[in-house]
Amino acid sequence: MDVPPAAMVAAAVVAAAMVVAAMVVAAKVVAAKVEVAGLRT
Repeated sequence: MDVPPAAMVAAAVVAAAMVVAAMVVAAKVVAAKVEVAGLRT
């Protein structure tokens, strides 16, 4: 089963984009929790 190099590159780009998006979402969640914690004090 031969996979075209272009498909491998596209899959790598999509995977990288998903990782970046997950990191951004996690950062926003952490920032929101910190903000809420700061408001509660």
